Amino acid sequence: MALLEKEATRFAESLDDYEHVTVKDVGGCGPVGFWLVVHDHRFDTDYQIASHCDYWDFVGALMNHRQYASLPLQKEVA
Repeated sequence: MALLEKEATRFAESLDDYEHVTVKDVGGCGPVGFWLVVHDHRFDTDYQIASHCDYWDFVGALMNHRQYASLPLQKEVA
């Protein structure tokens, strides 16, 4: 299920409590849903979280000291 704007904002704020992650971006639009881009400093990888399931899977991986199983965002090549 796609995230509402207030849910994406709330998830971004809750991730501030974790020292190994940084929320880099929150975006989206109404009918399509909202998302946030999270940088996991442990693995130097960015992930897009676009649903409740993505969020809880990411937090679960973080708490279990594992890398999130989702495909990471592609890094730009210079």
